[in-house]
Amino acid sequence: LYHGECVGLGIVAASYLSMQLGHISAEDFARIKNALSLFELPLQIDGFDAREVLLATKSDKKMDKGKVKFILLNPEGQAVIDRSITDAQLLAAADALVRNGEQKL
Repeated sequence: LYHGECVGLGIVAASYLSMQLGHISAEDFARIKNALSLFELPLQIDGFDAREVLLATKSDKKMDKGKVKFILLNPEGQAVIDRSITDAQLLAAADALVRNGEQKL
């Protein structure tokens, strides 16, 4: 994947987490995905192991004091740093990106 495609998938995952946390609505999530699709960015990708994503995230530069920093949306739609995302939540977001996974976006 190109860097921009990966960034787009990251936006989908962050938006998914924001929706799951109740910060944005399902309609807002759909609008974000629609905007990305207008630029022909992928919303899902073919199979990859979500656990590998989790492990890679743990060694990413976004780690801060043992916690991964995520940029999510708050209820007002503003970007905020969130350090409270659990491994289970991250795995669910990664699974949602897998085209052949059980969850579909």
